[in-house]
Amino acid sequence: MRKIDAKLGLTIAAATVLASAGAATDVATRLWYSGAEPETPGGVLIAQSSESTAGGITLRALSATFSGTETVLNFRATDEAGNLIDLVVPDGAFTGDGFRPIPPQGFQRFDDGSFIVELPPVIHPGSVVVEFGEVRVHEGRDRVAGRWTLPLVGPSETEFGDVMRVEELQVGTVDVEGEKVTLTGRRSTSRTIIEYDPPLTLRELALPTITVDGKTLLSLGSRTGPSTVGVAFPGTAFGRPVTVFLGPFATPGSHRMRWCSRLATPSTMRRRGQMSR
Repeated sequence: MRKIDAKLGLTIAAATVLASAGAATDVATRLWYSGAEPETPGGVLIAQSSESTAGGITLRALSATFSGTETVLNFRATDEAGNLIDLVVPDGAFTGDGFRPIPPQGFQRFDDGSFIVELPPVIHPGSVVVEFGEVRVHEGRDRVAGRWTLPLVGPSETEFGDVMRVEELQVGTVDVEGEKVTLTGRRSTSRTIIEYDPPLTLRELALPTITVDGKTLLSLGSRTGPSTVGVAFPGTAFGRPVTVFLGPFATPGSHRMRWCSRLATPSTMRRRGQMSR
């Protein structure tokens, strides 16, 4: 197997857009809240207090983080005796009022026994409603059907525009072993999201990294669709160029190493560095 230890740099210029209530900025990545990191931007965190009981299980909303790319709900689950229980919210269990019509993207358990579920962005200021129709307990083996309805306090009308701001990054391309890879991106107050179609003849060995203002950021997670890979990174400053580094890639048939680096701008692509064989 030949390993292409290639780093492909793509600088994407930014053009600001403001997500409105009717804007369709679908997110196709698995994302986790990182607003706790003081050096990075984060979505707006609002404390919550609603709870709902069904099937002997009570779900209690603790907080929700809102941005133009996702809504992250932190909640806790207890049984009839008030004991914390472990559960999973399966795909397809979420319905809601006031959210964009895209499915949730992630679910995670914290060490304190609470959970986060990543929901779509909200489409209007004020209250929204989260509803789950099913949960799984006992490590996901047992299904519990019910109707858990959790009203949430969302961003106010005065702050909604700033909270839900989304910046679309200009499309760029790079050449990987003769195959053109197109990259697109966008960022909100909480996330920088890069999407691309990896080369069909190569195997990606690691997720990309990005560099903004000289700081390299690792991915928070990824989601792979039929052909497109979406990778989420921490939030970065609006208006700043984003450099995306792809690779390394591997291809069968050789043990030789290859290094290369290229820089692409929206209008041109110029080579940066040497390619070693």
